[in-house]
Amino acid sequence: MPAVTWLELCRMAEGQQNYERAVSEYERLARAYPTERQSLLALLSARRLALKQLNRPADALRYYRAAKVSTVPHLDWEANIQAGIQAAEKAAGVSIAPA
Repeated sequence: MPAVTWLELCRMAEGQQNYERAVSEYERLARAYPTERQSLLALLSARRLALKQLNRPADALRYYRAAKVSTVPHLDWEANIQAGIQAAEKAAGVSIAPA
């Protein structure tokens, strides 16, 4: 399935408040298309849901870190990614050295 279509399906699951399914699909999308911009969007969406909806800051931190090291150009999101890492670390009650 094309990454764009898959991303829209993930967003539909999220819109239906099926957060577990949305996160799972976002994660699968990110793994399937690691060099596409949709992969980065999927990681950022998964982290947001993991942190805000599912109360899983450790997972959110994992998604943030994956976004940070992504080969997809993301200078425009770097500040948001770094701030998100700090928020996820705080929510998880940990401080992890940069990857």
